[in-house]
Amino acid sequence: MSKRAIFYFDASNFRKGLEEKIRYSPKWERKYQWLDFVKFSETFLDKDDHLIAVKFFTARYIPDNEYGRRKRKNQKALIGANQVINKSLFKPVYGYYKRRTTIPNCKQKCKEPLISYEEKMTDISISAEMIGDCIKNSCDKLVLLSGDNDLIPSINLIQKKYSDKKIKLYLPPRRGNNVDKLKHLLRNDLKYLDNEGNRKRFDRSLLPFVVKDQSNTYKIPSYWNK
Repeated sequence: MSKRAIFYFDASNFRKGLEEKIRYSPKWERKYQWLDFVKFSETFLDKDDHLIAVKFFTARYIPDNEYGRRKRKNQKALIGANQVINKSLFKPVYGYYKRRTTIPNCKQKCKEPLISYEEKMTDISISAEMIGDCIKNSCDKLVLLSGDNDLIPSINLIQKKYSDKKIKLYLPPRRGNNVDKLKHLLRNDLKYLDNEGNRKRFDRSLLPFVVKDQSNTYKIPSYWNK
């Protein structure tokens, strides 16, 4: 019998881990960030699995400085290209960034405020979608790509209330530290994505470097293609 699978990408957690892996591991190329998330997910399917959806949890960058504008442009291109290629299989789910201003507690005379941004609603949205998909019986297998301990309560609930559902944890590159409780909870269904075998999955799962539809053209960011 075919098993319906849904993949849940914690986009920020996944992106940060991949960026670190690329920075410190010569074989890992920047172009791996231009990823077709549906194709990548399909490389993990078992013979009798049927991919129902790839849910991509993220937040739009605030374009109030050069860093934010560049990140938002890259994000828009990546999500847009995935939507053109994968249609309704690829489902972005948006939280938001909260702008924080703090005054440094130090002896500096200037006391210039520090601006930072905190992503909000991502873990809540992932939990809500996973539990909702179980309630609606939308899938048989849930594959979580995150290294966030905040997701433990929702996983516990699904394991207790929906024991017929299979949950797998695929830890993004360099996101296996400080999540021992999460790893123990899903120790029998755990993969690490930062080994050589999985690097080849990234290599085989890239988007075309230029993706077009009737009204838009999405290109791989030039820095990712060096």
